Amino acid sequence: MDGYTIASEVVVCVTDQFCCDRLIHAGRQLADETGRHLNVLSIQGHACFQARCAEALEYLFEVSKQAGAEMFVYYRADRLETAVQFMRAHNVGAIVCGMPQDAGPDGFVPHMRAAFAQADIIIVDAQGHLSPLETAHLQAAAEI
Repeated sequence: MDGYTIASEVVVCVTDQFCCDRLIHAGRQLADETGRHLNVLSIQGHACFQARCAEALEYLFEVSKQAGAEMFVYYRADRLETAVQFMRAHNVGAIVCGMPQDAGPDGFVPHMRAAFAQADIIIVDAQGHLSPLETAHLQAAAEI
């Protein structure tokens, strides 16, 4: 297997919030450390046509560009399935996201963990610090 490499990517998942720039910066750091390609993914519901949403996405496009990443935006009702399809097509090796709002079994992070058991799932806190999923959840539980 000499010279054989498995191409995998870091995929940063962002919403339509300006503060998601910290996720892109964290993803760039992780991609640099691991020698992986960086992509940014945002999946919006069909109702995301407000000026604030557009401004935030345009800002995140610019941050992605400056970070050397391509940003993909999809407008779909089934966000989880769209994310899974995207990540399979891009051979995801690491998923970077913010602290999950929905920690239940139907939430984004548990769904990604089930679909991509071998991928690293990295949580970025409000200060921009990266933690593996398991460590981040332990820290969050300790704060409660």
